Amino acid sequence: MTAKKARVPKSQPSLPSVPPPQMGEIKKPTQKTNKPEPAAHGQDLFIVDNSDEQWTAKRYLYDWCDIAKSMDIATGYFEIGSLLALDGQWQKLDGIRILMGDEVSKRTQQAFNQALGDIKTKLDSSIEHEKENNDFLTGVPAIVDALFNQKITCRVYKERKFHAKAYITHAKMDVIGSTALVGSSNFTYPGLTDNVELNVRIRNDVEELQAWYEKYWDGAEEVTPEILKVIERHTKEYTPFEVYMKSLFEFFQGHEMTSGEWENSESRMYPIIDHYQKEGYHALLKMAEQFNGALLCDSVGLGKTFIGLMLIERLLRDRKRVALVVPKSAREPVWEAKIRQYLPGLSGTFSNFVIYNHTDLLRGGEYTHLMNEVQEKADVVIIDEAHHFRNQASNSYRKLFDMVEGKQLFFLTATPINNSTLDLQHLIELFSRRQPDYFRSIGINTLVGHFRELENALAKIAGSGKADISTAEAEQVLSRDDLYRAIVVERSRAYAKRSQEQSGGTAVSFPNRMPPIVAKYSLKKTYGKLLNNIEMLSTKKSRY
Repeated sequence: MTAKKARVPKSQPSLPSVPPPQMGEIKKPTQKTNKPEPAAHGQDLFIVDNSDEQWTAKRYLYDWCDIAKSMDIATGYFEIGSLLALDGQWQKLDGIRILMGDEVSKRTQQAFNQALGDIKTKLDSSIEHEKENNDFLTGVPAIVDALFNQKITCRVYKERKFHAKAYITHAKMDVIGSTALVGSSNFTYPGLTDNVELNVRIRNDVEELQAWYEKYWDGAEEVTPEILKVIERHTKEYTPFEVYMKSLFEFFQGHEMTSGEWENSESRMYPIIDHYQKEGYHALLKMAEQFNGALLCDSVGLGKTFIGLMLIERLLRDRKRVALVVPKSAREPVWEAKIRQYLPGLSGTFSNFVIYNHTDLLRGGEYTHLMNEVQEKADVVIIDEAHHFRNQASNSYRKLFDMVEGKQLFFLTATPINNSTLDLQHLIELFSRRQPDYFRSIGINTLVGHFRELENALAKIAGSGKADISTAEAEQVLSRDDLYRAIVVERSRAYAKRSQEQSGGTAVSFPNRMPPIVAKYSLKKTYGKLLNNIEMLSTKKSRY
């Protein structure tokens, strides 16, 4: 390769080209060889690709630390191993600036914070990896001290994708000036030593490269304190007491009470409810975990209230904020009475549980504030007699739709379908948020289209020309529907009896339906005397 005459930057004196310390240069080999041969000093083209152990990017920076006063680094990634590889050398510099980026553009502050979290996670992981070969993290305290004293400063460029790699070294002597290594090596241990990279030295017009660096450095965001926190955590000296407490925490963390252990030892409701009710409770939790909503549609008399109480107790145990919405007629005699009996102390000033009436959604005054509070703070909403909210056009449905956005929903109703399967669709849309492909994981590409198919199937079973479809006919189709099975718990009285028998629980008994009895009734015998008095008064002449 023909050597070119070096151009001397205007900021440097017109002196002969001075090679970097102890570094070889690459020229076209004169014979076949697996390693590049050093070229004569003074040639412009100088490649560092880590292919030769003697001429790595690490060696390049290591030697430059002897004669440089500072170093400016641009990198896509930063790991602790890069500085540790230069330990004992980088300390000779007066300052190091590290400008880094992330894989994608991070224009918004929220996205940038997430990207910064990823950067800190990678850095933390690199320190953990370093511990495998460096138990005491030798060299890390010096990095912490340099970050604290601003000898090492770090910034992240967030306006656009930034994945540049450059190392600008500023020599202590003006006669040498500034030199740069530009290419593909990240400021990581593999990037400086192991990976086959392509880095080219630049000695001419370095001031233009420096101007480029300053432009992006000025537009980047300071992250030195965040980087310091990550590294400092690994080098902090802990007292024996702190080590002991941490050991206890790690030991007992694996013995933290599981939900199953809690149910069988501390729960008030779990020992009370029957086996089929426990099955329903577990199924509802699993459904809601997957789809953010579930329906309990057991037949009348199967204890939906008790399953609801079990759900409330479990959700509060999981530190969820729960709102229960019930019919006004059932609030005091059913829910509040059962709560006082089985879950005393559940509600109160400092509780995460509130209960409201259906009608409270549309009330004014203080209830507007209370409903807004549910919308802002509740994690879970449980709705008893949920079929009252099947009408999409009603004000109460629209208010509920807005209030429950982003919340986990549980519906309790024995009649999810009153007029058509659209009743069920409207309830589901309260947690699917009318997202067409919400249930694509179970093969449903559009919810509206799925219910249109259900309606067609029901119409076919019911017979052409039939306007109304009975609940029994709807159940026949729904019992085979994937969506219905995925989000609805529905058992009959017969199922409850069989479940109790198979589980060895107490037998379930329901009132026997008696045939209607015809009662003899006589209007004359019941109201005869009254009618006679009315007749007498109506025929009596007025005294006036």
